[in-house]
Amino acid sequence: RFHYKRPELFAIEVTCTETDSPFTVRETPDMAGCHSWVQLPAT
Repeated sequence: RFHYKRPELFAIEVTCTETDSPFTVRETPDMAGCHSWVQLPAT
């Protein structure tokens, strides 16, 4: 994120791999709309 008057830039590197069994996340009303982050179920 970039904050005005604090010109710092943070980055994260993510490595993705294919899985044999896909995990489907069902959309809930809490996930609807525009959000930066949503809580995903643990299982």
